[in-house]
Amino acid sequence: MSNRNKSNYFTVKDLKPLIKNVDYLFLLSERSNGKSYSVKSYCLNDAFKSIKNGKCEKQMAYIRRYDIDCKDSVCEPYFADMPITEITNNQYTCVSVYRKKIYFAHVDDDGKVKRDICIGYCFAVSNGEHYKSLMYPYIYNIIYEEVISEKGQYLYLEPTKFQQLISTILRDRKGKVFLVGNTLSRMCPYYNEFGLKGVESLELGEGNIYTVDNTKIRVYRCKSRNYNSGMFFGNASRNITKGEYITETQPHLPKQLREYDIVYRCVLKYENFMYLMYFLKDKLTRDMTWYVVPKTTPIQDKTRVIALEYNSSVLWTNGFLALTNNEQTAFNFLLKHHKVVFSDNLTGTEFMNLLKYFK
Repeated sequence: MSNRNKSNYFTVKDLKPLIKNVDYLFLLSERSNGKSYSVKSYCLNDAFKSIKNGKCEKQMAYIRRYDIDCKDSVCEPYFADMPITEITNNQYTCVSVYRKKIYFAHVDDDGKVKRDICIGYCFAVSNGEHYKSLMYPYIYNIIYEEVISEKGQYLYLEPTKFQQLISTILRDRKGKVFLVGNTLSRMCPYYNEFGLKGVESLELGEGNIYTVDNTKIRVYRCKSRNYNSGMFFGNASRNITKGEYITETQPHLPKQLREYDIVYRCVLKYENFMYLMYFLKDKLTRDMTWYVVPKTTPIQDKTRVIALEYNSSVLWTNGFLALTNNEQTAFNFLLKHHKVVFSDNLTGTEFMNLLKYFK
């Protein structure tokens, strides 16, 4: 553990004050900064200390999005970096996962792994329906790993399905829920569904606490280790080593904005994200293109808005439903001919990721 501290890892010491007095903790950061290690260590220590009369009274749940990620052969290596001998005062030497049950275990004299006390279970959000009739009376700590999807590949109504799974596990009991994710994308349906405003703009080392229907949720963006082994470079390096959001190189406006005429403008809104879209004509060549920038001010009356939510205004449409022939022509430049440039790479990456929801 001393080597981890020297490298500015996130530790259990950092974790404990964050989980205190809240029900849910979102931990966001770059890859390999210690957040998963610390959460596992916290839950395994809790499990060991709760063992009474041969039963673990603070079991853990390990949750992933898909069932393929909940196979025993996938879940067991998740615990491979844990110092089980140290955590359990030499009573056990490893963690074993068998038929989606998590055990403290030991290796016998013949080198075979012997499972001892059950300390938890593995679950997939996608299989939530299959668990509803089952009981898990001793689960207290819940870990959802890889909660942030880089390409927005979430389950349909995933935040609701996730809460239904939590309800199945805890029933009417209290517990602690850890949602652990890498800062891959600022677009996450949990933020909007849980009412977590402002998460997208959190700086490193910052966090917010939200109270939603008597449930307390803390979101914390861990500090960066600011460490590079020399194996990473380019855009990937900035995400892996510094915790910056993943971006792809996007086209930018080749000239100054003043060298274009603004033919048309509208706003695209998706949950908490808004973009101001300009349809431009080059004053010299007469070429046409869309130019997209973040919108940071409230939407005003009489603004043309493309969204996926209901609004009584005739200027709001569900998707790119053109109101005039000229508007349809402009939309075709974006949707069919892909004539679009962006103010920056992050804006372009997020805009292109969400555009699929509007087609």
